[in-house]
Amino acid sequence: MWPVLAGLLGHLGLPWLLLVFGRGLGRHGAAVYDWGTVLCALPVLTLLSPQWTGMGLLWTVVAALAGVVLPLTAARLAGKPLSLAGKALPGGELARLTLCAAAEELLWRAGAPELLTRFGLPAPAATGLALAGFALLHLPGGGPRRLPYHLASGAVFTAAAATGGLAAAIACHLTHNLTLATAVPRRPPAPAARALPAVSDWE
Repeated sequence: MWPVLAGLLGHLGLPWLLLVFGRGLGRHGAAVYDWGTVLCALPVLTLLSPQWTGMGLLWTVVAALAGVVLPLTAARLAGKPLSLAGKALPGGELARLTLCAAAEELLWRAGAPELLTRFGLPAPAATGLALAGFALLHLPGGGPRRLPYHLASGAVFTAAAATGGLAAAIACHLTHNLTLATAVPRRPPAPAARALPAVSDWE
């Protein structure tokens, strides 16, 4: 259990370390976070249990769709709609995002609740505390204003895990992150061109 606890605490501390010491990394900071997340999640593999496995393709597909709908809906409610016809990701970045999403789900939907219940917390309290930890994880990067969104997205991932297992949670998290990584702001429609007055109107 202690390696899992160390992985969770290390993952919580990783964004703060990057905030303080990672300014010189530039765009490479995201890659450092992603690969650091994968390393932190490795101890959780020792706790894998049958209830974490998927519960059918249908729930996984539903969760994947929910991962797309969530950021699009949030952006529209914020008055900043997104378009899915956006950027293409290089293969290496796609692989990194996939591994990071899987690692975060291992840590916060599987490892944290399992660890907390082994320490004596009831399952609902363990799940809620894990959700709070997941939201706080994003505080250094998004600030307090984005905390409600991270709580909401974490709740959706938690629901996916509860209904479809770990595979559904990973699918939901992955499509969510891919949507944010590839979608672009929707351009407002161009104003209609004003028709020139007829020549007869000038006479």
